[in-house]
Amino acid sequence: MEWFPNNKALVAGMVSSGAAFTPVLMNNLHTFFMNPNNLEPDDDGYFYNSEILDHVPTFFLILGAVQGGIIFIGLLLFQEPRSETPKTYGQTFIDDDTFLATSGSISAVVHCLFRMIIGRVQDKIAYKLTSLILMGLKTILLFTLVATPYGGKVMFIIWTCGLFATISVEFVCIPVAISEVFGKKHTAMIYGMVYFVAGSSLLFWPLTLKVIIPHFGWFGTFSLMGSMTFIGFLVVMVFPERYLTQPAKTTVSNEEEITFDEAVLGQK
Repeated sequence: MEWFPNNKALVAGMVSSGAAFTPVLMNNLHTFFMNPNNLEPDDDGYFYNSEILDHVPTFFLILGAVQGGIIFIGLLLFQEPRSETPKTYGQTFIDDDTFLATSGSISAVVHCLFRMIIGRVQDKIAYKLTSLILMGLKTILLFTLVATPYGGKVMFIIWTCGLFATISVEFVCIPVAISEVFGKKHTAMIYGMVYFVAGSSLLFWPLTLKVIIPHFGWFGTFSLMGSMTFIGFLVVMVFPERYLTQPAKTTVSNEEEITFDEAVLGQK
């Protein structure tokens, strides 16, 4: 959707169609490998024939290899569409288009790596603190981005990479928080709603920037973006550490454990 902003629905439909088409091919391949002789299951619906069961370990190895190969190809092809706003701003004081293109590529690599790093960090320190760190850093970087001309290329690429690193809050922190707060049953629907709003912003942000930049300049533009991020920072601050949907965990010592019969006898 980010690569094809004018055909987001078509792209979503193609991806969904690919997932829906998978059983057409894979069901027959699985059966051909596991049960080539079309043996029937027992009366309880399960297979106990060693001819089939002996194929299971190898089958999982093949599945893992195929899945790993697909993921590896995806990683080789993975590239975030370069954000035009930092590049356009960088062109105001950097007369080196090759450097700007390279900085965009480096930022994409940083973004990719930080998704994994932030995921690990969030597992250690939870959603709230991780998000506060990322959104606080993003707010600071946006408000100080106009100072990068004083630091030249080095400062510009550091700030750009920093901004790309903070995007992990959208792709890592929020999905995990949704799952923890609303449970697995509603995660997909709510996750889709969140990213529907995020995707819709791609429609009006370019037009908004075209209006804001001529009237308020780059400082006003980055200040507006920084202010919105700071609002998100404040919202996260009031986010509860414990979620109401999580079951309360209680521990009872051995001395406190009594059976129902003992309680009844005690009362008598």
